[in-house]
Amino acid sequence: RKLAVFEAKSSDQIVVATVPSLDGEEIEPYANRLFRAWNLGQAGEDNGVLLLVAKDDRKMRIEVGYGLEGTLTDLHTKLIIENDMVPAFRAGDFSGGIAKAVDD
Repeated sequence: RKLAVFEAKSSDQIVVATVPSLDGEEIEPYANRLFRAWNLGQAGEDNGVLLLVAKDDRKMRIEVGYGLEGTLTDLHTKLIIENDMVPAFRAGDFSGGIAKAVDD
């Protein structure tokens, strides 16, 4: 619900995907493929964000559409993962880590 409200207010689209495992695949191409397959973001805006968590592999990635790369930089996504998600996940609070990441 929080994500739908955010999208309605901003037109930017955030999608959270959790998978048990990447089955040996690297997370970056997996996330990129999922992002493109789901056509995230508004047409012509490319303003989508995919937050992907592979729980059993202990990997996570934030894939950002070109339209948001100036706002949500690689450094910003790295800090969100390191400061919000990793500590919460280590404490066993997966939903809290995802919620913090979305809020940032």
